[in-house]
Amino acid sequence: MSAEPVATAEPAQGATGLVERLRQAIARHSSAPNPIWMREMRQSARLTRTPFVLMSLTIIATMIIAGVGGSVMQTQRSDAVGQALFHTFFSLAFFVVAWAGPAVAANAIASEREGRTWEAVVLTGMSPKTIARGKFLSAFTAIASYVVMLAPVGALCFLFGGVDFLEVLIGYVYLFALSALFVAFGLAISSKLATSRGAIMVTLLLSVPASATIFGTFGPGLGQAVHGLWERVPSGAPVWLPMAYVRGELGVEYVLLLFVVPFVVIAVPAWFLYESTVANLTEPTDDRSSGLKRWFIGTTLVLVLAALSAMIPLITGDQILIALVADTTLLLLFVLFCVSVFMGEPLAPSRRVRYAWDRSNVGRVSRWLGPGMEPTFQLVLGATVIALALVSVGGLVREMFLPRGSTSLRFDVFARFVSYFGGFTVFVIGLGAWLRARSTNLFGQRIVFGVILGGLAIVPWIIALVLGIALRGSDATLSFACASPLFGFVLLDHSANGEVVAAGFVMSVIFAGTGFAALGSAFRRARGIVRAWEERQDQTDAAFAAEDAALEAASRNAASS
Repeated sequence: MSAEPVATAEPAQGATGLVERLRQAIARHSSAPNPIWMREMRQSARLTRTPFVLMSLTIIATMIIAGVGGSVMQTQRSDAVGQALFHTFFSLAFFVVAWAGPAVAANAIASEREGRTWEAVVLTGMSPKTIARGKFLSAFTAIASYVVMLAPVGALCFLFGGVDFLEVLIGYVYLFALSALFVAFGLAISSKLATSRGAIMVTLLLSVPASATIFGTFGPGLGQAVHGLWERVPSGAPVWLPMAYVRGELGVEYVLLLFVVPFVVIAVPAWFLYESTVANLTEPTDDRSSGLKRWFIGTTLVLVLAALSAMIPLITGDQILIALVADTTLLLLFVLFCVSVFMGEPLAPSRRVRYAWDRSNVGRVSRWLGPGMEPTFQLVLGATVIALALVSVGGLVREMFLPRGSTSLRFDVFARFVSYFGGFTVFVIGLGAWLRARSTNLFGQRIVFGVILGGLAIVPWIIALVLGIALRGSDATLSFACASPLFGFVLLDHSANGEVVAAGFVMSVIFAGTGFAALGSAFRRARGIVRAWEERQDQTDAAFAAEDAALEAASRNAASS
């Protein structure tokens, strides 16, 4: 007796493939975790000082929390004491992960090079991505243990009230996210330097002032503005973000401020630091560029989407103008940073990379995203123009749907601002490509790049100031500062006279023309250098081939005789 087969509905192919890949990835990482991570964990487990370090950190944090709570209890209510302990604990924990995270990660790769064990790691055959992930996981696990040990101290605020359980939980989530970001920063520094002492020193010199600036800007500084948006969030609170999730009012601002902005601020730098670490661990003759280019494309897309999303809650033309100016300025700063990064691009892909492409049948798009100065700066220029166009069009479209009676967007003001900044951006891209094509000293060319831009930002204003004193404060003297990128903000003045506006337009044309000319010159020079190098390689190959043929002929003659 046979059973009838039961017809079952098969899942969609796409869903099946995604679920299967996810299942395989989980099974692979569970059965065979990262070997670098496992090695580091075994080494740290043998250290006898680790429990004492964690215990000392917990005792110090407990004493600080107890001191703050004891002083506040004398004059404040119980709920105010709980909030004070909440802000004190998470502020202290922020600086712990901001200083200890980079310091621990800075020793990860530099110590391998200093201890002469890096070659042994490379000879294992693991890819740079595997090594980078293993080092990251080991450092992140160490910092995560610090956060976990501090958890009982953070729970003391529940004894006094004033804070919600969800606020504390979200605070811990952000602690782990910031730990990952700071660990990635220390790992990127460690992958670049050769000694652990130098890596730790550079990391601390950068992380200490950076963490203080971040805490002051995004803590009490931004907390004051958030209190104006949501009154239930305490005014000037240093740790307002976890509270805003519980006490904020649902709306567009809630989604943008609590989901979009944190994602951009944490995920984008972490992605860049990871790709930088992988690039630093990759051999110079291998493909170091594809990961950074993917990061550039993804980040540009994220910034454009964030800029367009930020215009949704705006209700007046003046607000849209301010948003467009801020978005354009941020895009310019982003392009400045990316140009300085891509100034380290090779002039062309190496033979090793081209052989790997041919063997894997890599398509045109993947080749274009690979090493090479010309396609890299073409990508930066094209992505920048498209991003500026999308943001500008988005502002104009948002202006069309403003409520009746609201102020309209001053399109003429924004047009002269974005045209000036657009021309200057083309000049920056051309300058970076021109310097790269004429120097092999990557550090020196970045210094020259920064000096030129710094001079353009300051010197024209000094000239305008001197001439203004000589001409007794004439408004026309502002035109002499048109070569400074800061002159674009002068063009936002509604009362700017015709000479100032004309000077800005002429300077934007000069910037754009100079940038395109510099790009053309850089591309021609790069092609010439690559062509000459290929000719020398062909001559060398021909000489070796002739030598091999002569040796083979001599061996045949000797065998026949």
